[in-house]
Order: sequence, then structure tokens, then C-alpha cells
Amino acid sequence: MLPALLKNHYRVHDFLVELLENSELPFVFKGPRFTNVYLPSMVDPANVHHNPSKNFSHYPERSKFRAIFDVLGDGIFNTDSNLCQYHRKMVQSFLTHPQFLQFLIKKTWAKVETGMIPLLDHASELGVKINLQDLFQRFTFDTNM
Repeated sequence: MLPALLKNHYRVHDFLVELLENSELPFVFKGPRFTNVYLPSMVDPANVHHNPSKNFSHYPERSKFRAIFDVLGDGIFNTDSNLCQYHRKMVQSFLTHPQFLQFLIKKTWAKVETGMIPLLDHASELGVKINLQDLFQRFTFDTNM
């Protein structure tokens, strides 16, 4: 697998998407033996939905995973079963609350008006080419922080 990945290094994301699209079942990327790299992946929406949201008790977090993400505490990424389900419900209630949605819309529009529009106007006036993908990525990060 590693030679194919290295061969497609210039388009690694597209290559991985194609690989996963052609694999209808969960897919495991195995790195070289000495690296102990083992990355399970899945693309079937039913499987993706089932793993984190249906049978919490069947998917206990491994101790290595907990050790790696210990800095996050006992939040949504490091919990098992019922506690994870509780955290997910709490996050969902915050994200779907009408006041949060209004706040999010207000902050996003403010960022568009004070950041993106002036930048695009300035670039247009100067006739400068800009990387829109980079601009939108920065905008996404700015509005999510």
C-alpha cells in the first residue's frame, strides 16, 4: 500500500477518496511492519452512523487512544458508552439551540462584512489574483474559532 501512496503523493487526498470509494467494505490501511501503522477507514454511511451513535457499549475506547488524547480530559473524544452518549446529546442541544444559531449567523456575517468583502474589494481594485481555496479555508477557521 505504501508504494501506491508514495506514487500518488501529489494527489494523496484524491487517491485516498478513490481508494475508499472502490472499497465498499471497511478498509484498513496497513503501513510498513516496523511502523505499526494500522488505520481503519469506512465510507458506507450506515457504518459511519452506526459506529459512533448506535452501540456505544460495543465500541469501548482503547487505552492507547485515551493516553494519546488525555489532554482532552473526559470530554466527548475520550469517553465510553453512556458518558459519550450524554456528551453527544449535550453538544447537539447547544448546536441546535435557536440562540446559538442566531449568534453563529451574526458572527459569520460580521466576518464576511469586515474581512472577506474588504479583502476581495482590495484585490479587485489592484487586479491581484488570490487563491480562493486558501481564502475560504481561512474564513472557515476564523469563523470556527
